[in-house]
Amino acid sequence: MAIRRQNYSADFDVKKPDLFYEEFSIKNVNLNFLKNFLDEYRKTNLVVELLTHSGYIDDYTKTLTSYLGRNEELNVLKKAKEDGLFEGIELIDYEGF
Repeated sequence: MAIRRQNYSADFDVKKPDLFYEEFSIKNVNLNFLKNFLDEYRKTNLVVELLTHSGYIDDYTKTLTSYLGRNEELNVLKKAKEDGLFEGIELIDYEGF
């Protein structure tokens, strides 16, 4: 698992998560991988950013991007929510950070 820790605070006044997690997107887009990730950090007090590129792919978007797995990511995230995998986890946006 690649977890990138980079301290921007020393040089800039930037809000940042405790951990930035980039292994879900593109490489490991599946419910089991996401479940293991959530279980690993569920009981911590860390702010963890999960990188995703989820979204819908239409014909126009296909002309702009080489990554066509966005819809698959979106479906996995929706299924995780339906299955209750985010229960006990506070999902926030940048403003809530």
